[in-house]
Amino acid sequence: MSIGENIVLSPMKLHDFTKITTGYTAGSGSMSVSTYDCWDESVPVTMTVMLDTTGDLQTVVSSFVWNAATNLVTFTLPVVPAKWEALLTPAVNNVKIWVRPVKATDGTFSWHAYSVIAYQFIR
Repeated sequence: MSIGENIVLSPMKLHDFTKITTGYTAGSGSMSVSTYDCWDESVPVTMTVMLDTTGDLQTVVSSFVWNAATNLVTFTLPVVPAKWEALLTPAVNNVKIWVRPVKATDGTFSWHAYSVIAYQFIR
């Protein structure tokens, strides 16, 4: 058996400069991000990331908010799925995402998030 190019070690952290380009919607269960390919970090690529609301591998979403006016930090873990649409939008300043590949029966892969940390800096 040859493992070759099909091996992906999970979880895989997306690039530090990843940005949400299309916010999460419960209807699609996904959001789009702009990130960099880990093999070619020169050109951003668009990636659809699925978030799982149930099951053993439910996505864990957390929120980190720093308010400059009050100098207060609020960290929420976990953020419940009902609040993901309001949180995971292009307005997020920074996002850290760890993903895993899921292979469909037709041989294609989709990316599912293990965890998402949304960072917001209010100035």
